Amino acid sequence: MKPEFVYQVPAEFGATGLATAEKEAEALYSELLGKGARNMTEVKIELKDSKVIGSWVIDGERYFM
Repeated sequence: MKPEFVYQVPAEFGATGLATAEKEAEALYSELLGKGARNMTEVKIELKDSKVIGSWVIDGERYFM
């Protein structure tokens, strides 16, 4: 089962920012699966100050890239 994908994108980034966040989330999810991560309940991407901040939740613990 896929985790919930959460995106925090400032309004000024518009559709392009959302598309970037979606692509980053899918890439992070694929990378984590490739490393054997299981039981993810959330993958979150934030666009903040022109930086991408990715995090994920496994068994109630949040991890950051």
